[in-house]
Amino acid sequence: STGTPASFNVVISGQGTGNADRAILQWENVQLVDNGLGLYYLTGKIINTGSRWAHIQGLAGGVLDDSNNLLSANLATTYTTELAPAGDPNGFDRTPFEITFPIPGGSTKWQLFLDADATDIVTSYPLEVKITSTYFDQEGSANIVGWVTNNSTQTLMVSHMVAGLYAGDGTVLDAGNSIVPVPVRPGESAPFSISDFGLVNHDSNQIALVQTCSAQYDPYFTF
Repeated sequence: STGTPASFNVVISGQGTGNADRAILQWENVQLVDNGLGLYYLTGKIINTGSRWAHIQGLAGGVLDDSNNLLSANLATTYTTELAPAGDPNGFDRTPFEITFPIPGGSTKWQLFLDADATDIVTSYPLEVKITSTYFDQEGSANIVGWVTNNSTQTLMVSHMVAGLYAGDGTVLDAGNSIVPVPVRPGESAPFSISDFGLVNHDSNQIALVQTCSAQYDPYFTF
């Protein structure tokens, strides 16, 4: 059967305490889009404005009604976990993100929920990310292709790459992620390809807005 349950119960099964040194983050270029299939896509950019590294423990988004009651929400899985201090010359002090959740009806008032700490315990490897090809394939999917070059003295695995698609005014249209499929040896390069864009892919209206893109590696998932 379908419909609204007669009753429901939510129980907090555990909790803990600790100390936190909060990161100084802000967001910009956010949009909320109905994909026409019952889902909202909340996309945007998180920026580290502090002088230390920021580690994002969690990111979520949702919509609220006029009384600030939360109507629908979900966690994000597409973003860079560790952001460099503000002003990073490679732009690694920011990350695009994508959050999807069911459309509850009656509201487009979005909100983000961030859990992020400032940290000095980060291993930042000298990796260069270079985009060499961008295109929409015959299926209407965006593809961002390029090289990751390892300028360190150790072989590295890059287990999380994040890419963004942007409109001409900087609005974040979508974000996707992937991995570098092979180890990157010192002084060598390995390919990456990112095409997992849930909103833009196959949507002619969103495709028409795409003007620029970005790609970056996540230090937290590089070892």
